[in-house]
Amino acid sequence: MAKFQVEVEAGEYIAPEKMTFNKFVKEWRYIYANKHLELKIIENYSHMLKNHIDPVFGGRRWDEIKPLYHSYYFKLTAIQHSVRQ
Repeated sequence: MAKFQVEVEAGEYIAPEKMTFNKFVKEWRYIYANKHLELKIIENYSHMLKNHIDPVFGGRRWDEIKPLYHSYYFKLTAIQHSVRQ
């Protein structure tokens, strides 16, 4: 709770209804990935995001992405991969 309050007071908090998935990913890369993950992992994640996840979720606001939508997307993706093999 204290961290949340600090973010709000510093103007760093962005309400979910104002942040898109793409914006979240950019911040995640800057704040977390670049400091904690190996370059190869970041490259792999970037590839998956660009080619598979961004086309579906990229422009959506964070508060619009619901768990049911995640489940639907991942089931559809699994079906597509099983058909290709």
